[in-house]
Amino acid sequence: MSARATKDRMVEKAKARGDEAAIRFVLALAESLHRYGTPADRLEENLALCSARLGLSAQFFASPTSILASFETRRGVVSRMLRVAESELNLEKLVRVDRVISRLVRGEIGPDEARIGLEEVERAPDRFGPAMRVAGFAAAATLVARLFGGGAAELLLTLLTASVIGVTVHLLAASDRMRPLAVAVAAGLASASGFAFLGPVDEAAAYVVTVSSLILLMPGLKVTIAMRELAMQHLTSGTTRMMAALRTLLGMAFGVIGGRQAAAALPSPPDFLPGFELPEATLWAAVALFPIALVVDFRARWRDLPVIAAGCFSAYFAASWGRSVFGPEMGAFVGSLAVGVAGNLFARVFDRPASVLQIPGVTLLVPGSVGFRSVFQLLDHDAASGVDAAFRMVLVGTALGSGLIVANVLVPPRRAL
Repeated sequence: MSARATKDRMVEKAKARGDEAAIRFVLALAESLHRYGTPADRLEENLALCSARLGLSAQFFASPTSILASFETRRGVVSRMLRVAESELNLEKLVRVDRVISRLVRGEIGPDEARIGLEEVERAPDRFGPAMRVAGFAAAATLVARLFGGGAAELLLTLLTASVIGVTVHLLAASDRMRPLAVAVAAGLASASGFAFLGPVDEAAAYVVTVSSLILLMPGLKVTIAMRELAMQHLTSGTTRMMAALRTLLGMAFGVIGGRQAAAALPSPPDFLPGFELPEATLWAAVALFPIALVVDFRARWRDLPVIAAGCFSAYFAASWGRSVFGPEMGAFVGSLAVGVAGNLFARVFDRPASVLQIPGVTLLVPGSVGFRSVFQLLDHDAASGVDAAFRMVLVGTALGSGLIVANVLVPPRRAL
């Protein structure tokens, strides 16, 4: 064999090793982005961007449960399928993954270094331990109870109930066999507490406690992402995500009915709840404090608190103005449009993921409580009200997704995250 042929073969082998390293990185990136809560369209866009930067011709298909990837390499077509578990928001790690992508796209690191960077992000411990996350869960639920118009009794009972639910969900989530029961058990605890202590006096107050205690477990954000994916023609992912949201709502509804029946069978508990209304200033205090709870619940960095607060405030005040002028559905659209534009501007100016601002803002607007009410009413044999609430949930979810899409048209995002 001539020296030239030997050299050519060595070059081809080196190129093949480069393709293999690039593919390993792209697959690792796919798992990381999915794990930290990236929608299907944004996930595919990031994977395509990084593949093109590494000289790969690739196609991707993402769904909530699997990711398919096909690469055209010098040795032929390489196909891979990844089975992925349900994602969980972690804004700090999403920011760190975005930094790895940025460095790769700018050519500062290669695929091997980028993959090592992703592994370091994965191995890094969560910023907040279990106790802090339970406290954040209880704080967010209590603040939501005030936003729903609850008084002192509802807030105190929500704080106690959400604390118990937070511990229970953490313990059940540690077991693969018990994890599917976590939502139903949490709903049963919330319903039993609310209807046992407040149901005989004020059923509306019991409902406030129940919904507020479960607010962070409700799939409202999942419904919004599903509607956005459907609008972006990601039909498989959007439909799958919507069915997963419906499954969660059904589990909650069964848990609430069981908890209410258990509360009716129990003897009347002692009356220890305060019986006075709260001043209007506490409503604004709840709006101001809610971003602090979301930093913990979404596992963000404390330095991102001003950004998260900006997202929450822009969504809340824009949606409030929109509701007063155009009605509830258009109010959701105006709120999501405002937070979408603000997030894209933030990403362009500071070279950071827009999701850090957008996800907390959209959380204040999501229709999870409406969907929960619809399923609960249907199971409670109130078909007319249940269908009406379900239709409003779909309308609000569509409005939220449309607002984010229009925001991307008005202010194109820096990148898919």
